[in-house]
Amino acid sequence: MRIINSIFRNNNGNRTGGAIAIHGYSDSNITAIISNCIFSNNIAVQGGAISNSGTLSVLNINIINCDFTNNNADYGSAIAGLVNGSFDIKSSSFENNLANIYGAIYFTDNTSANIKYSTFIDNNGKYQLFSDSPNYVNADYNWWGSNNINNKIYGLKPNNYFVMKIASTVANNKLVLFKFMENKVLFCIKWY
Repeated sequence: MRIINSIFRNNNGNRTGGAIAIHGYSDSNITAIISNCIFSNNIAVQGGAISNSGTLSVLNINIINCDFTNNNADYGSAIAGLVNGSFDIKSSSFENNLANIYGAIYFTDNTSANIKYSTFIDNNGKYQLFSDSPNYVNADYNWWGSNNINNKIYGLKPNNYFVMKIASTVANNKLVLFKFMENKVLFCIKWY
């Protein structure tokens, strides 16, 4: 399944997956590619925007360059990985999502994930990322909305994450407000 250049707004998933719910009940491998999509104002109990679950199948979900904003769920306001899932999330942004209990992203029951070059800003809930299977999740090279990632992630600790250095200087009689990561921008943060 491929979903590319799409917008999912104001959907209600009743139980799982406010915009997309991927369920696998057969003995097969399922791969979903979700690229360049916008998910906003979607609601579900688990996975405000996207959820997956599979009892017999292996679900591989690749999420690339997607924006998750203002989604709402009890568990995983943006994404919930439930049972036997595998996620590869790259270059995506998670902003202002509301988890009533756990995380913008919520992984449970041996869900594996690789999350890189993504931003997590002002998501409300107990954690930005929750995993009860820490040996299966790699969340290195992300921006967590703060240089201090304590209490933002549960169940694992990234070894490498981005920090922002802010400095002000005067050059040519003009105030230079900041220098971001010493001119080495490896991914884009939204500027307002």
